[in-house]
Amino acid sequence: MNLPNLKPSNRIREFENTPEVLSAKIVHGWLYRKDLGHRDLDRDILNLNPNETKGYTSMNVLHYLGLRSEFKGILQNYSIPDGIEILRKSEQNFNQITTLLSILVNGDNEKKTEIEQVESLKTLELELKKIKLKILEIEKRINDLSIR
Repeated sequence: MNLPNLKPSNRIREFENTPEVLSAKIVHGWLYRKDLGHRDLDRDILNLNPNETKGYTSMNVLHYLGLRSEFKGILQNYSIPDGIEILRKSEQNFNQITTLLSILVNGDNEKKTEIEQVESLKTLELELKKIKLKILEIEKRINDLSIR
């Protein structure tokens, strides 16, 4: 696929102030949907009033990454993993953009892992409580024996 040239801006403020997962959703909305404009992204993803922001917040995130109007909907016929692969094969540096899109693909796996870790900790805590109770029982028996 012949991709347009990235044209990044130096304005980093909105990019730095936007949580990574929201930046990922903004990038996805821009690359995968032709029907969404900057105001739509501000409203639908950032929960901002587009009448106040005029879409500038999303626009500045996209422009910082180099994504201009030529990129709008360019990956609409591809899955996210396929789109990431297309961007990675480009001679241009799409690393920030592919990293953001990867969050949308890997996010569920990371959450599952996090849930598994929490469940594992709960199991360990329960086992620890059982061990503490057994220790208390043993200490009580020892104490009872020493009193006799």
